[in-house]
Amino acid sequence: MESTIEAYIHKIVNELHCGEEEKKDMTDEMKDHLYLLIQEYKEDGFSNEVAVNKALETFGEQKQLARGLQTSISPFHKLCKITTGIFFGLYVLILFFKFFLERMILTATIVKSGDFFNPHVAIPENFTGAFDVEYIHLNANFLPFKTTLQYILNADSYNVSIIIENTIGNALVFLPLGIFLPLLFPKCHSLLKVSITVTIIISAIESLQLLLCVGQFDVDDIILGTIGSGIGFLCFLFFRRLKNGITAIRRIEKEL
Repeated sequence: MESTIEAYIHKIVNELHCGEEEKKDMTDEMKDHLYLLIQEYKEDGFSNEVAVNKALETFGEQKQLARGLQTSISPFHKLCKITTGIFFGLYVLILFFKFFLERMILTATIVKSGDFFNPHVAIPENFTGAFDVEYIHLNANFLPFKTTLQYILNADSYNVSIIIENTIGNALVFLPLGIFLPLLFPKCHSLLKVSITVTIIISAIESLQLLLCVGQFDVDDIILGTIGSGIGFLCFLFFRRLKNGITAIRRIEKEL
């Protein structure tokens, strides 16, 4: 399967008049599209060989694709990639501000006013640092769905906005990550790869928050955030499939 796809893509890319870096980007993007198509056909019950052939047939004739791609290699195409990168950078900055900088500023303001209360974590007596066993015990939850079930079972004890923020909110905040990752990193072309990447990212955020005393470590946040990114990736797949469908219809209309 791999050699068939490689040969198919090579024939298309080899005809393009552009730099090696752009050719590599095109190759990665086409691989991404083809593997998604193959997966869709396999899910429909076709064998691996038939799924590959159908995906290549759906993708289009090589020379025609090469002409279309050559036309698309323009400042506008590059601008789209740059714009996506800029929006991703802004998204990362917003996450950094909300999860770290804003909390550090708030804590520093409280301490400056003479109050040594930390609103983000519980500080035990005789606190020795972020690796203090009692500190970790008070501020870390490693039991899946413990916090979520606590919000659900004791809903009367919490403000509705707090419940939404700490459940649905934790999922929604990482939803864009499920869209940005496959757009910017072609290797993240499957739900599994996106989920693993996001799990690592959120685990790092949760750990840093605990180490910097600006937030608690909660495995539920990791689970909910990963679910959110998964929803984002499914949205990405939906719009890509929609785009492929529209492209296929236009191609058929031109051939008629």
